[in-house]
Amino acid sequence: MKNLFDFATKELSQDAFLVWLVENWNETDDKELQITAIDFIIFLTGRKIQFNPEKGKIVTHSQIKHIDITIDVYPDKNENKHDIIVIEDKVYSSEHKQLKAYDETVNEWKKNGSNVGNVYKVFYKTSKLSNEDVNGIEAANENQSDKWVPFDIDKIWGFFNDKNKSTSQLLNWYVEYIDKLHSDHEEISKEKAEKWNLFNWDTFLKAKVDLDFKGLGCYTMSYRGMYYSLLLNYDIKDNEFLRCATLEFIVRDTIEPFFHPSFRIINKDGKEEWKWSINDLGDNEKAKEELDGLRSFVGSVKSRIIVRSNKSRSFGRKKDKKMIEYKEKNADAVWEDLKIYIQEYKIILDGYVNQIKEKK
Repeated sequence: MKNLFDFATKELSQDAFLVWLVENWNETDDKELQITAIDFIIFLTGRKIQFNPEKGKIVTHSQIKHIDITIDVYPDKNENKHDIIVIEDKVYSSEHKQLKAYDETVNEWKKNGSNVGNVYKVFYKTSKLSNEDVNGIEAANENQSDKWVPFDIDKIWGFFNDKNKSTSQLLNWYVEYIDKLHSDHEEISKEKAEKWNLFNWDTFLKAKVDLDFKGLGCYTMSYRGMYYSLLLNYDIKDNEFLRCATLEFIVRDTIEPFFHPSFRIINKDGKEEWKWSINDLGDNEKAKEELDGLRSFVGSVKSRIIVRSNKSRSFGRKKDKKMIEYKEKNADAVWEDLKIYIQEYKIILDGYVNQIKEKK
């Protein structure tokens, strides 16, 4: 039988499962399911609460003030005093400043509700934490007494991997799904690349880049579930605005490389912005001058692969270079194809940075 979670991979599906799991806190016909539901609540609070299903009750809510899941835990079902667990649920995406907004909501609950006891804030993500996640959690926690606690794939796997088989097929499927996600993060897939998910690509890229191109930052992303992007960043410290160049591999039926210059701009409000396109640079003549310098350098190198262009993506493959076929290849074969572009990318940028230093 197919595992439902091989198809239900979005955050809303995971929201529904987590609510379903917690709602089984009083399921007496499947004791293993009930134990898992209660243990999960205790797990999310760092084992700071205890719960007796014969005395208390648990109530779940979805999308209150845009918070994915809110759980009210009543130690005594005959009293209104209760603890609150709020969950921000993630699969692929990163934190994008929602946590501070949720803090405002939670603080209002505490201010206006004398029945609110302890509050537990959970950032639940079935993948590795990104830099954006870490920074967002730290920023949200700065002035809060109740801190957001991250639960990443390693921590989540540690909980579910310890559970016995249930008579509930749904719970068993989720346990198997988490085990597979954990494996996807731990080792490069041995399957052909056409079967890879985002986590397979991410594990593959980070392991290979770390082995062959130390110093290049890399990450992967899913664009609205339509395709994956593999991105490698090269930092350029000696420019005022053109501070980074990104090599992007877009994975569709084939893999197509793009070469983006990236500009650090301080806007009128004093905030930092990063821009890729020349069209976004406005009247910033210095930034345009730096871009022209990079374009001129790429043109002078006469690369076999990467070519000068005045379009917003700025550089790309030569027209006579076919896009990369990958579906029937294993990890090593895919890497050999990608590595050709990465090597050329690094040679060009090393030369460009050396030219800047010489001019100074």
